[in-house]
Amino acid sequence: VEGIITTGTWVFIIMPSGTITGGSSTAYIYGRLRYGYNTKGSRTFPVGTATTYGPMVFNYVTLTGTSYVDVEYIGGVIPGIIPGNITSYADHYWIISQTGGINFTFTLTLNVSGFNPVGSVWMMRGDGVNIQTVSTTAPNYTNTTVWDEFGDFTLGEVFCANPSGL
Repeated sequence: VEGIITTGTWVFIIMPSGTITGGSSTAYIYGRLRYGYNTKGSRTFPVGTATTYGPMVFNYVTLTGTSYVDVEYIGGVIPGIIPGNITSYADHYWIISQTGGINFTFTLTLNVSGFNPVGSVWMMRGDGVNIQTVSTTAPNYTNTTVWDEFGDFTLGEVFCANPSGL
């Protein structure tokens, strides 16, 4: 990738046999990036908004058939009801969907600039209403339990309120 490629309403497509190299704060896809998979494995999605680079790694742990994974990095708060003990990284989230594949599980590695958590980091998956959470590794923020559903994804951190009287 050279420069920021803006897709608008279009989708930038990389076929299963293709690759994309590069990706930086000055070289990424602004819009939807579709990557093809015909086997399990990982690919880096160099995506961002008009002003923020938000790369992520999508890794199929299991997959039957050919799958096309769409990723878009969005500015704003993840839609849905965030669990009460989680503080969302509210600046951005990723919309991730797929067509074609079946019997799949996957992991994500979400790279967030400016995210400096103090507590435990959890990955959140939303469907527009409900949000599920799973723990992540640190500092790479990869989910420790595989996902088998697509949706909106972001990171948050667990916080504990100060006990009264302390």
